[in-house]
Amino acid sequence: MSPTSGYHLVDGISMLHQQEQDYNPWFEEQYSATAEPWNYSRRGGELFRHAHTIELLRRFCPHPSSLLELGCSQGLMTAQLVPFTKELFASDVSPSAVKICKRKCDPLAAQHNCSMHYYVTTTPGLPFADDSFEVVTLCDGMIGWWFSEEQKQAALKDTYRVLRKGGYVMFTDYATPDVFDSYIQLIQNSELSVVSVSYLYDRPWYLLESVVKKLPGKALLSPIVASPKVAKLLHKAGGMVGTAAARHILIIARKE
Repeated sequence: MSPTSGYHLVDGISMLHQQEQDYNPWFEEQYSATAEPWNYSRRGGELFRHAHTIELLRRFCPHPSSLLELGCSQGLMTAQLVPFTKELFASDVSPSAVKICKRKCDPLAAQHNCSMHYYVTTTPGLPFADDSFEVVTLCDGMIGWWFSEEQKQAALKDTYRVLRKGGYVMFTDYATPDVFDSYIQLIQNSELSVVSVSYLYDRPWYLLESVVKKLPGKALLSPIVASPKVAKLLHKAGGMVGTAAARHILIIARKE
């Protein structure tokens, strides 16, 4: 796909012209200063979160013909999406993150015959035509990107616009139980129809990570914290407690 108006290709990445950029620079500062901000690839809870999110999404749309991932970061989840879609658009506000995502995912895309496209962009303001995608994902987005209420409303309208009729949007966010209801209400009040609400009961894993960091022998215990299997077990245990043990909400919505 050729870049839309206002964009130009730089090493295979569609980027906004400098004078048109108005994104929060904080994310680019993190990615350009640190090899891997937040160390997701070495944290079992985050690895399990990505796998769990994709598993849930595939129950509704196993093999989307086109998928837009908003907030691809360095491609950790993008790489897991490659085998399941024919055309994948990975986007983030950080050029440094998208460059790493491209290096990571291009070889996988060639193996799985997946057409990859990379954009430095976000929502609201997506540079795509109406009805472009069968699936859109916003992981750690509506809350994690520090949107104002006006930006949240605009992002929902923008996402609805680029989604095909019958297509799905996956929303996930790190949150506490006191905001879960308002988050659900936000999506329900949009043009999208909520079809699934679930939770990642990952507070026990975050507690484990916090405790291990304070122990003198933390190096010996780091493989436990890095294990997605341990995170999955703690998720199941947290599920017995209910939403008090949840730190992530997962919502799937549909364009009717």
